[in-house]
Amino acid sequence: MSKSGTRLRSVVRRSAFYRTVTHGTQTAQFHECTFCDMPVLASSEAEGDHYAVVNAACMQAAGAFVSGRSISFADETLTQRQDRRKANWCMFDGIQIMDTGKQ
Repeated sequence: MSKSGTRLRSVVRRSAFYRTVTHGTQTAQFHECTFCDMPVLASSEAEGDHYAVVNAACMQAAGAFVSGRSISFADETLTQRQDRRKANWCMFDGIQIMDTGKQ
């Protein structure tokens, strides 16, 4: 879920349940909750700018969103991929780790 032109900053409250991974093209980082075993957001950098998209299933009102669909971007060139992200993803202001100390 994203809206071009908006900004996104994420907060991690329990770093023990947070990890990042990359897949396939190695052009995006997937920020995952290891407690839920679910990707929460994906982030990417293009020409010095940072972009992100949120997994709508992780939102409090997830039921309000249309069901997801599988899409493959495997045939995109790197330039096409970066252009799509710049046009459609939020500007990403990063992640702040704020451990609560609870496990």
